[in-house]
Amino acid sequence: MPVRLFGRARCYLRRSSAKQESSLEMQLDYAISAARQLGIPLNASQADLAYMLANRLTKYKDIYLDDAVSGTRTSSSSTS
Repeated sequence: MPVRLFGRARCYLRRSSAKQESSLEMQLDYAISAARQLGIPLNASQADLAYMLANRLTKYKDIYLDDAVSGTRTSSSSTS
C-alpha cells in the first residue's frame, strides 16, 4: 500500500476537453497559491506543466495530470 507523505503538497489537474484551454494553468496557479498560503511545499510550476503537456506525461514532480482522458480510454490494469 502506498505511503502518504505528510508535509508536502500534491496537485491533481484535470480538464474534460481541449476546449478548456487555460483550465490547467488556472488550476495550477490556484494550487501553488493555496500551498504557499498554507506553508506546504509544492514542487510544481507553470514550466513543469508545459513540460508535461509537451511530453504527454501524467505525473511529474508534484503534479498529477488528467488532460481530457476519457474513462473508456484508461487501462483496466490501472484499476487493480
